[in-house]
Amino acid sequence: MLRLARVKAVVLVNPNAGAMRRDPGLATAMRASCGNDAEVHVTRDPAHLASVASELAERGVEHVGVVGGDGTASASLTALAHAYGSRPLPSLTMLRGGTQNTIASSLGAKRASPLRLLRGMLRELSGRTRPAMMQRPCLQVGDRLGFLFGTGVMAGYLDVYNRANGGRPTPLTAATVLAHAAASALVNGSKIQSILNETELEVRYEGGHYESAKYVTIGASTVPHLGLGFRLFFRAFESQERFHLVAVHGKRPAVAAELPRVFAGLGLSSKVARQTLTRRAEISSPNGPFLYFVDGDLYTAPGSVSVGLGPIWTFLHPKPI
Repeated sequence: MLRLARVKAVVLVNPNAGAMRRDPGLATAMRASCGNDAEVHVTRDPAHLASVASELAERGVEHVGVVGGDGTASASLTALAHAYGSRPLPSLTMLRGGTQNTIASSLGAKRASPLRLLRGMLRELSGRTRPAMMQRPCLQVGDRLGFLFGTGVMAGYLDVYNRANGGRPTPLTAATVLAHAAASALVNGSKIQSILNETELEVRYEGGHYESAKYVTIGASTVPHLGLGFRLFFRAFESQERFHLVAVHGKRPAVAAELPRVFAGLGLSSKVARQTLTRRAEISSPNGPFLYFVDGDLYTAPGSVSVGLGPIWTFLHPKPI
């Protein structure tokens, strides 16, 4: 049960996060650092997370720290938005703890351990320093909130990544899967075929559409980074009222030749991609179900999926202590 005393913040911890596996005593250490200023709650499953979020909303908790990776960030935002409803949303600190932490990095979280970031968060919430803040909207994909959406090769890559190493990917897994995919692509092997995940899709967005075709990937984001240094969504920070929509249609060699542009933050050229800023999009397939992801989690669309703008969140970026 949650304590009734007023606290500055509550920390939500995913027990399956990489940081928890690496350090089983992390939650205990975090509680010791929090003292009476914050509470730490290890959420057992989605139902428990929803229950905790509801109690936070009832108590009017104004700041929430999140320990976990990209999927944890998405799950926490979804639960909190549902629980708070029309109430003001809490500000957030992404305390990292996952295997990739792509969302946290895109939102400006410092590269440090969850415990050091927590100590910095508590210091800044105490009022002794002026906190660095950022406001960003998220995406709403069906009833799920997140920052990254993707089909095709992006979803296929995540599927292979999640199943690698017995379903326990490590920080090295992402680069390893990418290297194996690149080697497989040279010989058109089975690995690259499973990752490509080609499906015929059509995109309708506010003011236009992309015709039905087998796109390499269709992605949307309110943050620039896709992971592993790829800044595919280089226009994501241009607006608080629109997200960056990208549909990659070029042949594999042509797309691969432009990857240095993506690393440099220039994105893909019009030769291999169609892209725009929009507030909503509908992705559909004439062939039925298709795979997509939101942040770190995979889903299957029954034949279409809607992507729109979700609420705007305020993020605190503490200096690690």
